[in-house]
Amino acid sequence: MHSMRIKVLLLYFSFPHLWAAPLSPAIFFPSVVFVILYALILPVVAWRMITPRSRTLALLGTILFSVERIIVYSLRIAEAHSAKERVSEGLVTYMQTTFGAGFISIGHDVVTILRSMLVTSTQGTPVSKNFRDDESLEPLTSLPGHAAPSHSVSPSIRMSFSRTSHDGAFGSVACIDYKQAINSGFHAALTQQLRYASTAVALFLIIGVNAVALWAYFAMPRIPRNSALLVFAVSLLLCIVGAYRMIVMRFSTTSLLSTAPGSLNSPGSKRTFYLFHVLPEFLTAAILLSVNVKRIFATGMFGDVAYRDKNNPVVLSRSLLMTK
Repeated sequence: MHSMRIKVLLLYFSFPHLWAAPLSPAIFFPSVVFVILYALILPVVAWRMITPRSRTLALLGTILFSVERIIVYSLRIAEAHSAKERVSEGLVTYMQTTFGAGFISIGHDVVTILRSMLVTSTQGTPVSKNFRDDESLEPLTSLPGHAAPSHSVSPSIRMSFSRTSHDGAFGSVACIDYKQAINSGFHAALTQQLRYASTAVALFLIIGVNAVALWAYFAMPRIPRNSALLVFAVSLLLCIVGAYRMIVMRFSTTSLLSTAPGSLNSPGSKRTFYLFHVLPEFLTAAILLSVNVKRIFATGMFGDVAYRDKNNPVVLSRSLLMTK
């Protein structure tokens, strides 16, 4: 009787579904496409890092993300042609971790450039509250002799920008032992809870970035429209990823290769995954890495890392850079 109960429990035991479920030889083509697309980004990244006027480490997370995605999708291509790799618990665990943390690492970089944009925009001489640079071509900061628009921002608000942008930095997703979740009800429940927590926090903060960018567009005269819209656009793309993850988070599966409803392992579910998770990630990375973030957001080499406005020469050098 006891053994029968154990068999029944094993029969109905389920664990959280897989992100990027194992591929079959018939549907591996999207992975080939994204390997090529991410590979096309690398020459742009190399050019940005070689050129002094665009060299910055403010997007280091996005750069590493793009390189890793080439590795990830190459592994998925190999997985599609190997029955052994499809059920490799080590590879499955790696896939769950990388697809869980990827969009969060990009979000951290978006916070970095938003911080630089907001904090740097508080430098300079005050102008009318109703002033707006409609052409969005003026620099975020000003030097003596440069008629850059600005508005009055008190030191306390400058500190608020600094603190808020630091508090908004995204934490990394904890290393979840998905291998144990496959074989243990306790670890399966823990993994599911950590998934919900990490995705919910990330989505909440990304929505906050989106709202701040929209507010800056309308309320801060010295913020160039194009800069604010760029942050708004990329954060909106990341919101799609987070929302998709929250919607399908409730599903579970009983096997790595199951195609039952809720396993997210059917061809239709995989197409949805590529459409709402993989594609927005790529578009976000491509947009951020294709523009000169150092000039547009005055990030300098590392972004704005100061805790307070010291009116030091670094700020002035950023202003000079953006006027060129």
